[in-house]
Amino acid sequence: MTGVRAGVLLRSLRARLTLLAIAVIAVALAGAAIVLVELLQEDLQASIDDSVRTEARAAAATLEQGDAAGAADVGGETDTVVQILSADGRVIAASRSIAGKPALFRLPVGVPSRLHDIGSLPFANTADDYRVAGLAASHGRRVYVALASDDFRNTMHELRVALAAGLPVLLALMALIVWLLVGRALTSVDDLRRQAREIRDPAQRLTAPGTAELDRLAATFNEMLDRVDAAQRRQREFVADAAHELRSPLAGLRAQLEVGAAGLAGGDAEQRVTLLAEVERMNALTDGLLQLARLDDVAARSARRQPVDLDEIVWEELERVRPVLRPAVDASSVSAARVEGDAEALRRVVRNLLDNAARHAASTVAVELSANADHATLVVSDDGPGVPAEERTRIFERFSRLDESRERAAGGFGLGLAIVAETVREHGGEVRVESAPAPLGGARFVVTLPTDASTAGGDGSRAESGAEGQ
Repeated sequence: MTGVRAGVLLRSLRARLTLLAIAVIAVALAGAAIVLVELLQEDLQASIDDSVRTEARAAAATLEQGDAAGAADVGGETDTVVQILSADGRVIAASRSIAGKPALFRLPVGVPSRLHDIGSLPFANTADDYRVAGLAASHGRRVYVALASDDFRNTMHELRVALAAGLPVLLALMALIVWLLVGRALTSVDDLRRQAREIRDPAQRLTAPGTAELDRLAATFNEMLDRVDAAQRRQREFVADAAHELRSPLAGLRAQLEVGAAGLAGGDAEQRVTLLAEVERMNALTDGLLQLARLDDVAARSARRQPVDLDEIVWEELERVRPVLRPAVDASSVSAARVEGDAEALRRVVRNLLDNAARHAASTVAVELSANADHATLVVSDDGPGVPAEERTRIFERFSRLDESRERAAGGFGLGLAIVAETVREHGGEVRVESAPAPLGGARFVVTLPTDASTAGGDGSRAESGAEGQ
């Protein structure tokens, strides 16, 4: 699980930018630390060397004046060690710290001096490391001056330890700062993503966040939305125009077939009746296409929103279908409910659900309507074969029909339930299909819509009892 989270994190642009920035900063800081140590080491080493050379010259100058003891005491009480040797290697004079010691240095001398590193000297309480300068004097004498370099080496060691301990802490702090800065920069990108996700109206556009790069990104997205909107508008216009243009010739064809069928008998009459049924199916298709075109027109839908008495629509549609409905209708659970929306679109929802139930019911269709302070619930059930669980999502797609409904006798084009789903969704509700409880046992379509709270609920005064016939 941790590996999965790490993988997701590493795919994050924020994490990648932070890691890249910290890698660059780490290389830069490491390089700077190395340069700093080298420069400081050279500077301190040069300072010690200058001190050693200066004291060596001072000792040599004092020796030339004939004061060997004074030459050996140039360091005073400091950590400077001086030893003056004769041409044959005997100790002529030495600083107090090594008085009485044999010759400690056998190093070549240089002009003005040659520096050497040596370890500890053979006397107590001395430093571990010395920097030595050897200087030639008159009569073959040699002057050696050694200056303790422990402080220098300790200082460099402490600096390296401090850098080794401090750089990871500094990198962690820089990582936190970069993480916060990148997150703040990406907030505008996330805001654009949120705006794009919330777009429901094709006329909506993204708001530029105010930075040059992201403003260009927002402008590019808006241009894309303009093209998508234009393409959808052309598609809606084509569908609406095609459906509208088909209505007139279909109406004329239907009239001619009805007139022609009136005076015919036998096979010719049956053929014209079949053709009339096909014309009716084409009329239903054109009506469905027009309804889908209206559903896609967001501006028009918004303009038609108003309080709607959903129970009145249900009763009117029940009155419409009862004279021609084969199954019996149980409307005993219909009560008052008011919602806000497009009355004609909601009427189409009720009509399509009733037509679908009537088409598949064996003997009974049940309609229920109830409301509370939050939502109204419309339920249309039948005692037909029901909808398989694996088809309960696909059934609401456009031009989608179950296999058993593909015969012409079923009369559907796969648009009715798609119109229901899109209309309900545009009204802020939801629709689902499930198995109807006993004794029906068929399909049960449940539509939930937000209510007009001022009139939610009702006494069900118009409810009818029992099952009514057609």
